[in-house]
Amino acid sequence: AVAPICAGQSTPVSVSGATSYTWVPNAGLSGPNIANPMANPNVTTTYTITGSNANACSATTTLTVVVNPSPTIVVLPNNPSLCLGQSVPLVASGAVNYSWLPSTGLSNATIANPIANPSVTTTYTITGTNANGCSATTTVTVNVGATLNITVNPSNPSICDGQTIPLSCSGAATNYSWQPTGTLSNPSIANPIAFPSINTTYTVTASNAQGCTGSATILVTVWPLPNINVSPGVNSICRGDSALLQLSGGLNYTWMPNQFIAMQGNNAAYVFPYQNTIYTITGSDMHNCSNTASAVVNVNPKPDMIITGVGMGICVGDSATLTAMGGINYTWEPAATVYPSTGNPVTVFPTQT
Repeated sequence: AVAPICAGQSTPVSVSGATSYTWVPNAGLSGPNIANPMANPNVTTTYTITGSNANACSATTTLTVVVNPSPTIVVLPNNPSLCLGQSVPLVASGAVNYSWLPSTGLSNATIANPIANPSVTTTYTITGTNANGCSATTTVTVNVGATLNITVNPSNPSICDGQTIPLSCSGAATNYSWQPTGTLSNPSIANPIAFPSINTTYTVTASNAQGCTGSATILVTVWPLPNINVSPGVNSICRGDSALLQLSGGLNYTWMPNQFIAMQGNNAAYVFPYQNTIYTITGSDMHNCSNTASAVVNVNPKPDMIITGVGMGICVGDSATLTAMGGINYTWEPAATVYPSTGNPVTVFPTQT
């Protein structure tokens, strides 16, 4: 008797008692006319062997080679993809016993359904053996995608209160989610516009087509606007005179309009406009944030003065009366020869013209 073989295997078979032999059928035999061919039929086969001796006498016998089928091994899921750090259950079927190679990244390399969590893309070879001891192999590749390396720009961003800043995320991702969402133009794109009013840390979580994710954070610093002051805020001058305006709250200043100004250092200026003017001063601080303040300068016309009695002649020791018109209050010079020096009309008694 010949021991059973598995499909694809071969076994030596032999007969004796004659000098020549013929095997029928000859399929699966290494030689159909020898006493001891190798047999590897695809299915169970019964061979009829006819042997003849030197006297040309012949006889027949039979020999059966039993072929057990090899198992068909199926593994699901087929070539799965996962992200670094994730795991996937693999399930093999079609056999009784299993062996997985390599065993790296498997919860158990000798069962039908191990859990796989390799750190790199790995192809596993699975050998399954059925109840007849026949075996077959198949492979499955577990594709491992790396965790996304997410970068957010710009680096160390800062803005002044009321400004905006574009943010951008890079790292070969296809989906994005930013938090918090309230001060972003669109929290689901790679490059939203941020407009926070206070210091805000944004976190972006990005994923690719494999579902692998990565995250990054960015702090947007918001500088308050400087408190620019100009003093006094309201001024009244006579035409041709000037007013001193003093500034505080900034480091640098610009004036509008920038005419009729005489700077006194960086924080003060004399202004001498010819008509009512509103000066707007823009001040900036060390962060280049700016704010404005304004000062009103009202320009009053000078009175149109007329003095009567001017041009008369007097004798030394005499006096004359002068009357001024066009004003409300008057001061006369030189006061030593006028009485009263702040009145109107006045008596003048000069000793010379």
